Amino acid sequence: MSVARVFRPDNRLAKILDGADPASAQELVAAAEGRVTELGESLRGYVREKLPVILSFQGAREDELFGGCRILGEAALGVAEVAGAANMGAIGEIARGLSAMVAGLDATGAWHSEAVKVHIDALAIVSRGDGARTPENDIVLARLAAMRSALGVAE
Repeated sequence: MSVARVFRPDNRLAKILDGADPASAQELVAAAEGRVTELGESLRGYVREKLPVILSFQGAREDELFGGCRILGEAALGVAEVAGAANMGAIGEIARGLSAMVAGLDATGAWHSEAVKVHIDALAIVSRGDGARTPENDIVLARLAAMRSALGVAE
């Protein structure tokens, strides 16, 4: 029977992190939050750039909506990934749900065009404001989540 050998690779980052005055976790978090704040306008610009792609499907016919589902899903995923950091949490949550519905098409083959349209309409309404989480927007988000759950959309 062979004996197990344990290999411990050198930690190449230790020299960098263990400098003369290493930063605390709180300092690192504060610095990261500062960088996100600095990028805020750029992130909001990205969201504003992608929203028209999604909203262009508002009022689309069934065949147009289904035919453009990949474009819609890609734009929704992009918005979902960035909107929270841009302080546009409500927009991000709606986009995440929309992205999950399009992704569900690949996973289950189920397409719920009316539910997709409701998400797009909700996104249009929420994006008229700043897109942040508010008590009113949270009600919309909860109802959209309940609808997705009732349809069996995995998130």
